[in-house]
Amino acid sequence: MLLHTRANKLTGLLLFGLVFLLTTPYARPASALVCAWATAATLQEGYLLCRGKAR
Repeated sequence: MLLHTRANKLTGLLLFGLVFLLTTPYARPASALVCAWATAATLQEGYLLCRGKAR
């Protein structure tokens, strides 16, 4: 089951925006930021699923 939390939605938006930064000098820091955010969103989703708070 997938939850569509705000964090997951923002992760998708950040991943979409990252494509436009890949040819700039900001690609590496932006990629690290997006990866960190995606990890946090995944941990939140796992927590919500384990606690049974899925909507």
